[in-house]
This record gives sequence, C-alpha cells and structure tokens, in this order.
Amino acid sequence: MAKPPRLSRLERVARLRAVDRLRAVERVASSGQQLDRLAMLAERSDRLLRDYDNPAATATGGMLANHLLFRGRLADLSSRTASDAQDAERQVEAARHHLAAADRRSELVDERLQTEKKALVKAQDKDWHGT
Repeated sequence: MAKPPRLSRLERVARLRAVDRLRAVERVASSGQQLDRLAMLAERSDRLLRDYDNPAATATGGMLANHLLFRGRLADLSSRTASDAQDAERQVEAARHHLAAADRRSELVDERLQTEKKALVKAQDKDWHGT
C-alpha cells in the first residue's frame, strides 16, 4: 500500500523542521563564540585601562596631556567593546529563544507524524483482516 499524501507531507515538514533546528543550533553556537570573544576583549581593554589609571610616570605637561588623551581614547574603546558584548549577549538570548521555538515546532510535527503512522498501521491491519 502506498503512503498517503498526508503522511508524505508530514515527513517532509519533519525534515524541514529538523533543518531549521540545526540552523538554530548553529546560530546559538556562533553567537556564543562571538560573545566569548567580545567578553574576553572587554576584560582585556578594562585591564589595560586600569594600567593607565596612574599618570605618575609623566615628567612634563605634554607627556601628561598625551597620557590623558591616550587613556581617554582607550576608555572610549573599552566602552564600545562592553557595549558590543552586551549586544552579543542579547543576540545569544534571541538565538536561544529561536532554538526553543524550533524545538517546539519540531516536537509538534514529530508527534503528529507518529500519530499518523499509528493510524496508518491500524488502517492496514483492518484491511488485512478484511473488515
């Protein structure tokens, strides 16, 4: 007996949902890696900024001005890096929510597919007995 079209469609949808879930997993992994890199960079820039907190080694006013200018630009960089890390954290959360939704959709389709397969087996058993 040939597969009913409804069962074939459900199997195709299940395969599509599985692909969607894999893409969501990849998105979570890549956004997590980006977050890790940005968090490490933010920590390094903060450490470097703390290293330049004390301008005691400056001997002249020009050296002090250059030191403060460098430190100010370093503080801007540190702030932007921290902001980028926060953006990456939001992207990770969004990716996790997308993965959870993909999991739910996949589970629903799989349940429906199993129900249809069981119904098909019951229908085949009835036909085999001639009822």
